[in-house]
Amino acid sequence: MRSLVSVIGLLFIFLCSSCVKEVHTSALDDWDYEQYKTYAWMIPTDDQLYNAIIHQNIHNFVNKEMHDRGFIADSVDPDILIDYRLMVEEQEVQTVQPFFPESPYPQRFWQPNNSMLSYELQEGYYEEGVFYIDIYDLERERHIWSGWTVEPMMDDTFHEKNLLRSVRKIFRQFPVDD
Repeated sequence: MRSLVSVIGLLFIFLCSSCVKEVHTSALDDWDYEQYKTYAWMIPTDDQLYNAIIHQNIHNFVNKEMHDRGFIADSVDPDILIDYRLMVEEQEVQTVQPFFPESPYPQRFWQPNNSMLSYELQEGYYEEGVFYIDIYDLERERHIWSGWTVEPMMDDTFHEKNLLRSVRKIFRQFPVDD
């Protein structure tokens, strides 16, 4: 019974935390992001998770966000370069579960609200998916902006719906409005 309560508790933590995805950004202070008009994609490196379908979907999602902000794709002479990274990291979660140990005495000799209540620390592991979008000034060869989300993964894949939601949330923090 305790293990069932623990599993339900861990599942609840996973489901709630996936509903509230945090967005983080890092930008240069006092930088004029409005000066840029064109962009291109960097060539993906071999050290990241790569899936052709996910890759194309990310490009499509980001291209739409850039287009909505007035940017033009230009692979010949871009002002900025865009890159993305997908990573999976294992995280540890600890929960404290209250329980009443078996008592050799009839219930009339002890009550559940007395000192018989015990706690058990339980540890578990889950995987977090981290999705980064990085933007570089090509002329100055400088990293000028990053946005990323972190999300618990229920299986080993990045789902399209979650990636689309991540791109939208990241670009809400982008310094050029749509």
